[in-house]
Amino acid sequence: MHDSNLCFSCQLSVNFANITLSSLYLDINKDSLYANALDHPGRQATVAVLKTMIKVAAPILPHLTQEIYQSMYPASDSSVFLDFPWSSPDMRVAEMVAEATVHFDELLRIRSGVLALLEKARRNKEIKSSLEAEVDVILPSGDDVQGLSASLTTQQEFLQKLFIVSNVLVTDEGSFGTESPAWLYSGSVDIEIKDCDESVGLRVRPSSRLKCPRCWTYTREEARDVCERCEETLHRDHGGV
Repeated sequence: MHDSNLCFSCQLSVNFANITLSSLYLDINKDSLYANALDHPGRQATVAVLKTMIKVAAPILPHLTQEIYQSMYPASDSSVFLDFPWSSPDMRVAEMVAEATVHFDELLRIRSGVLALLEKARRNKEIKSSLEAEVDVILPSGDDVQGLSASLTTQQEFLQKLFIVSNVLVTDEGSFGTESPAWLYSGSVDIEIKDCDESVGLRVRPSSRLKCPRCWTYTREEARDVCERCEETLHRDHGGV
């Protein structure tokens, strides 16, 4: 490998680790690593990504990745290069990533709007952590947004993780009741739907449930010691609370 290619590869790897992974991917997935069951698909997917990063970094940082490998598998006599061999990129995966990026860019635009509202609530001392809040994503009416509505509605759990809040409700303006929360911050973001810009409404309000002492999300019902997810995880991983 030429020196220029090596420097370029190192720069790309560092930027990817510090920006994409650290400030976004790891930030939204650390809850899954800490709180989900060991065999939970979301947790296993995150672990798979971290293992892939070890494989990518191994040719550049051989000693560091070998230390990480030995920490992960202390009883192994093998090495990171034998167990995580380098392979050529699968072009089918690259095509899937390109398609997903178009959709994900719109989600990130919505996320930016949510984060701005959460920051307002934090500055006004309504919350200390974003987990103390819930988010309403309010879709515009019309046939053009039916696909977006179906897509976001099926991804409410992922949006909760993406925004790092305790709950997300995808709804329309007419579905709100008359109950007024203790505080409320609202805004909107413009996203492109079928070559047209549409405005998606956003509301940030206090969580309606209590804090779970295990995962720290505000998803616990008053009658429970922990939230439903943590209760299921404890029974699965440890045979009971």
